[in-house]
Amino acid sequence: MFERVFGKREFIARLFLYLFEMKFKAAEQDDLFSRLDKDSSQYMPPGMTAKLFFDSWTLKSGYPLVRVTKISNNVGFISQ
Repeated sequence: MFERVFGKREFIARLFLYLFEMKFKAAEQDDLFSRLDKDSSQYMPPGMTAKLFFDSWTLKSGYPLVRVTKISNNVGFISQ
């Protein structure tokens, strides 16, 4: 899902950089989020970070509930 924020190539490039930087080190989820956030202002809405996005999923028990509301034939509103 987060791949859509950056596009597939950019997202994979960021994951590779993260894996390269963290090889042979202990990592926490915030390490990944920091890598995804570096130079991401052109991709992310103002005030949004990877940490804010993922914490709503990774720090809660259960599964995410996503609601999609149809606005018109080709337009929908997604909320969590």
